[in-house]
Amino acid sequence: MIIAPTDFVGKYALSQGIYNTPDYQYYIDKYEPKYLKELLGIDLYNEFNADLILGAGVPTEPRFITIFEPLDFQWNNGNFTSEGMKQMLVGLIYFEIVRDFDNQITPIGNVSPKGENSDKVRSYNSTMWQRYNEGITSFRAIQCYILKEREDYNLFNGKNKLYATWL
Repeated sequence: MIIAPTDFVGKYALSQGIYNTPDYQYYIDKYEPKYLKELLGIDLYNEFNADLILGAGVPTEPRFITIFEPLDFQWNNGNFTSEGMKQMLVGLIYFEIVRDFDNQITPIGNVSPKGENSDKVRSYNSTMWQRYNEGITSFRAIQCYILKEREDYNLFNGKNKLYATWL
């Protein structure tokens, strides 16, 4: 696992308490592998996950360290920026949590929680969309970087040994 409930701080802050923190761990357990599998594909995800286990939540292989850390590069006339894989996951899982917590299942049915002294923000005005978009920007940058490295590897006929295993 890369992230924990304690990673939701700063602009990704979520209310932490005995009633909701276990729910956050459920979302992490459900969505972290899902997003990583979509990002890397199943085979590369399995290799990444094996490397993560060895590195105790941080990759040790150079090819994985490169995409795990923040990244800026140019490719095919485009500029790409990733805030890093951990930040990407925090943003995407923040979105999943906030989106679902807009509704709660109770014995009387599906309800929308109300605060005594405040009004809920409509979802289209919520910061969850900005956090999601930031996560997706990093997601796409990482995917493009992998594609770029595969293309560079093919262009150099296998001379780029560092990324030979991307294929």
